[in-house]
Amino acid sequence: MIKQITSLVVFATSYLINAQVGINTENPQRTFHVNGEFQVTNEINVGGTESTKGDPGENGQILFSQGENKPPLWGNLDDINVPVEAGFINKSSSQSITANVATLITFNTTLLNLQNYAIPQPTNNSNSFKIVKSGYYQVTSYIHYNINQSGTATTTLIKNNSTIVSNVSGYSSLSNIDHNTTNTIFLNKDDSITLNGKFTSNASVSIASLSLQFLGN
Repeated sequence: MIKQITSLVVFATSYLINAQVGINTENPQRTFHVNGEFQVTNEINVGGTESTKGDPGENGQILFSQGENKPPLWGNLDDINVPVEAGFINKSSSQSITANVATLITFNTTLLNLQNYAIPQPTNNSNSFKIVKSGYYQVTSYIHYNINQSGTATTTLIKNNSTIVSNVSGYSSLSNIDHNTTNTIFLNKDDSITLNGKFTSNASVSIASLSLQFLGN
């Protein structure tokens, strides 16, 4: 009789240890299934073993999945290649352009500057971005030309001394010209990104911008 009772206790204990636990559900789908809100007031430890605690992560990290039957991991935003707006500089003052001369556009306002990705050079009246973190970037520019006769406008994005992309358009009547360029390119640390504007007659630029979006490694 004692042997039968002992066997029953062992069986029941084993069942409880291996059972799935459900809160607000009678049909739990995992070892621990919560149907409702879940509040954590201290660290979340991920991974670990029977004898070691899991990883609590570091300040600023996020938790992301590795897929089915694998533990999630703590990681940095860059690790999962989420696009980051890395920098944005703007021009709000007029700049003259001499006929047929490619002119380096200068910027007088920094609207966004994440210095671990790119830094405007120089800090005031910037004319370029210096890359701090190597990786793929989407580089976008805009120039608003003020012209007084027909001709051709050329807007050029430049990495170091080489053209990344150009926008060339001819205009047969007097107007203001809005030019945009965009390109995705791998940039190395210390690369320089600049913007040139050119028109076939004397003109001016009243508005311009240059922005970088970091896409990942």
